[in-house]
Order: sequence, then C-alpha cells, then structure tokens
Amino acid sequence: MQLGKTIVVLALGVLSGCDAQQAENSDKNNNRAQADNSVPIIIALKDRGEGFQEIPSTLLIKQTVSGDSVESPERATVTIEEDIPTDDSVAAMRYVYQLSKRDDTWKIDSKDISQRCVSGRGSADFSKELCR
Repeated sequence: MQLGKTIVVLALGVLSGCDAQQAENSDKNNNRAQADNSVPIIIALKDRGEGFQEIPSTLLIKQTVSGDSVESPERATVTIEEDIPTDDSVAAMRYVYQLSKRDDTWKIDSKDISQRCVSGRGSADFSKELCR
C-alpha cells in the first residue's frame, strides 16, 4: 500500500510540474505576442507573409522612428528591400511601411511597393512601373 501512495504522490508531482511548465510557456507566448505588437519592424516582417525569403537573397531592413520624444516614438517607417535572384526581369522589390502607435500598439497606416528592374528590362531605380 505504501508503494501505491508513493506512485500517486510522484504522479501528482509530475502533473503539477507539467501544469507549471504549460503556464510558463503560455506566459512566454503572451509576452511574445505583446512584443510583436510593440515593435514596428516585426509587424512589417509579419505582413510580408509566410512566403517571404523562401529563396535566400540579399535583404536590407531599415527602421526609423519619430515623435515628440525619443523614448516614446509615435510614428515609424520600415523599409524592406529584397533582391530577387530568380526573376529574369525584376531585380529587387522594396516595401515601405508607415506605422503609427495607437493604444500602445503599432498599426500599419500604409504600404508602398516598388521594384527595380534587371538591366535593359525597365527602370534601374525603384519604381511602380512594371518591368518588361
């Protein structure tokens, strides 16, 4: 009988440890979700979707913030430039996000998309014109 009580006590100890681990993981996931909404660059990268960077390429990401104080910016611009090595007409894509902070959460206000063409296939600078 003593062995049975010992097994029950050990099982309860393991289960309560699992519950504590699940609660800790849940807290980490909640903190991560909150952090994702508090960083403009993360919001812009999430907007690019699952297919973003499927084929490794050169990537340039730039974030600038502005507002009444450096400690509490109210606006942000995130620029993502991605080379497209597998396309015969588009050399690179550029995404410029304008974000603003509302209720302690960053929201995308606008997104501007432009492209730079392969030499001889259109604009050598980033432009909204389609490459040929």
